[in-house]
Amino acid sequence: MPSVTLLIQRWRQLWHYVSSVGIDGQDFEFARKITLANQVAFCAFLVPLLYNILYLVYDAAGLLPVIIINLLGSLLSLSVLLLNRERHFKFARILIMLGPNIQISLLTLYLSTDSGTHLLHIMMASFALLLVKRDEAWLMVIFTVSPVLLYLLAHFAFGPEQSLLLVSPALLEFLFITVSLSVFGLVMLFVSLFYKEVLRTEALLQQEYDRSENLLLNILPETIARRLKSEPQTIADRHPAATVLFADLVGFTELAGQLPAEKLLDMLNHIFSRFDMLVDRYGLEKIKTIGDAYMVAGGIPVPSRNHISAVARLALDMRTEIANLQHIYPNLNLRIGFHTGAVIAGVIGNKKFAYDIWGDTVNVASRMESHGLPGEIQVSAPVYMALKDEFEFENRGLIEVKGKAKMQTWFLKGYRLD
Repeated sequence: MPSVTLLIQRWRQLWHYVSSVGIDGQDFEFARKITLANQVAFCAFLVPLLYNILYLVYDAAGLLPVIIINLLGSLLSLSVLLLNRERHFKFARILIMLGPNIQISLLTLYLSTDSGTHLLHIMMASFALLLVKRDEAWLMVIFTVSPVLLYLLAHFAFGPEQSLLLVSPALLEFLFITVSLSVFGLVMLFVSLFYKEVLRTEALLQQEYDRSENLLLNILPETIARRLKSEPQTIADRHPAATVLFADLVGFTELAGQLPAEKLLDMLNHIFSRFDMLVDRYGLEKIKTIGDAYMVAGGIPVPSRNHISAVARLALDMRTEIANLQHIYPNLNLRIGFHTGAVIAGVIGNKKFAYDIWGDTVNVASRMESHGLPGEIQVSAPVYMALKDEFEFENRGLIEVKGKAKMQTWFLKGYRLD
């Protein structure tokens, strides 16, 4: 049946075209309302024409007023599509509500309530729930109350005795059955669409909630994020044992003057993304990046027994990552330093808040990095004492540390082989 298939295909194309009139450039929620208005307008254009075929066959002369009302209603509904195409959305939505309601009232006046046409007011009231935006409460009231009032008016004023036309009981019975079935089906359709929109809104809200949760977890440790939501007051914790690492890309400034900005940031993003993966692997906490510097802490916010060892392993892997890039960027290197001790950790700021750490341990760790050498991992005496049985070190001796006089430091070289 190629002809039937072709007709179905053409109908689908027409329906898609009609549904999409005027939706270009609109947000998803409003585009759905425009689409629904287009679909209702197209149905309000087509269905009266189909009824007119019945009226023409049954009694064209006797039903002429009804035929004219349907023709005018169809043209009015068609103009809704034209208004949406010209971006007159509010006028189009007002017209698609008022036009069919007036048409329904006139049809009931001529055919009486025995035809069931007044029941279409109920359908129009349910349609309003889907057509109106959240910030248009006044339209919602008008579009839902006016069909109900017109229905009540028709029920009490447009009975068989007040009918302007004498119509056979057989035709009235046929109209009542078809209209009742149409109203029931369309109301169920609108209710299901409304329910679907409620579900879609809930899904969007859940999606936005999940996105905000993920963003929060990207900014803050999970335990801190949970506390921040339940404890709006300042979060500040003292941790007696933590390890703080600083890493700085040596040669990055020179590269910044040689590479295009996009390539430079791609390189930095690649390096720091690899560092992030390593931080997650060892169960550590990334604190922040400062330009081309990278800061990590272990043992916070959840205490850990092996935080010093985990930071050491991270440092060695970070150095390997940079070594693997030196065939592309031969002048790029990494200077790392870390120290262990007590810190204070907490959340600062009301906007763009951040989880940060303070204390002498942080300052010493920063000095371990800034007073170190490219390609080396410099550590303090407490770190050396904690890890000397697990890792290989090279004694650097005493160095002058700003604010600390002279300190004994070591270079972490690798894992012990014995």
